[in-house]
Amino acid sequence: MSLTLDYATIDEIAAEIDDELIGVRRDIHRHPELAGDERCTSALVAERLHAAGLAVATGVGGHGVVAVLDGAGDGPTVAYRADMDAVDDDELYDCAFTSQVPGAAHLCGHDLHTAIGVGIALVLARLRKRLNGRVVFVFQPAEETCEGARSMIEDGILERTAPREIYALHCGPLPVGMLAVGPGQPGQDRLRIDLAGPDAADDAKRLVAMIDGLSTVGRPQTPGQLQQLMDDMQTPDGPLARFVFALSHVSPGDDGARVYAGCGPGPRAGMPRSVTRCGAGWVSSPVPG
Repeated sequence: MSLTLDYATIDEIAAEIDDELIGVRRDIHRHPELAGDERCTSALVAERLHAAGLAVATGVGGHGVVAVLDGAGDGPTVAYRADMDAVDDDELYDCAFTSQVPGAAHLCGHDLHTAIGVGIALVLARLRKRLNGRVVFVFQPAEETCEGARSMIEDGILERTAPREIYALHCGPLPVGMLAVGPGQPGQDRLRIDLAGPDAADDAKRLVAMIDGLSTVGRPQTPGQLQQLMDDMQTPDGPLARFVFALSHVSPGDDGARVYAGCGPGPRAGMPRSVTRCGAGWVSSPVPG
């Protein structure tokens, strides 16, 4: 048999397991688990992948799951990574599969990311005789606290599997069936600034405005702006060949206010980080009368 894959065969198999994957996603959405507590989610993932014939390891860096699929031919090792944890918040949507866990909900799409990862594994498992190389599936715990990736790396996942490339995705408000490619979240730096004192709320608002003002590209507000952004990102040496994007928000702190900020992409984020540190010192210091 020729070691080639074709879209028609992939689509056919995906259609056959479509209802199963919808059920997986809704099960995960209905029973969300917070960072570091992904016991049932990881067990569900491991059971599905083991049943499909993959070599499955559990308890990697906490509740992480790693599954390996070897093809029939020689080739590179590539990986797909999905996050499994839910957000520490209440459900926002009233639907047939709404969260049954108070204070936990899949508001960031990790239920989708995980179900998609399971789906990719199930499809490729049925096509392993036509697959070259090895595919590693990494299901990461504790993404929301930024601890899961570090724990899995410290557990030796990259050394043991040695993928040439790692792929991931994040769901977004795009038309059904459309994928967008960009530098993405791996290049972002995130930080938290705690402000105290009677003026903390006002100081936080000023700091957020300053951080957001560092962006050289705005957040798209319409489908047309989103399409233009996608076009610019794919244009070599175009308007977005170099850019900085900064986004922040305020939430109540223990004794004041808390500012969360993200800056990216990686090498170009030094300026936002430096100015943010200066801004934090400014708003936290007494203003001369």
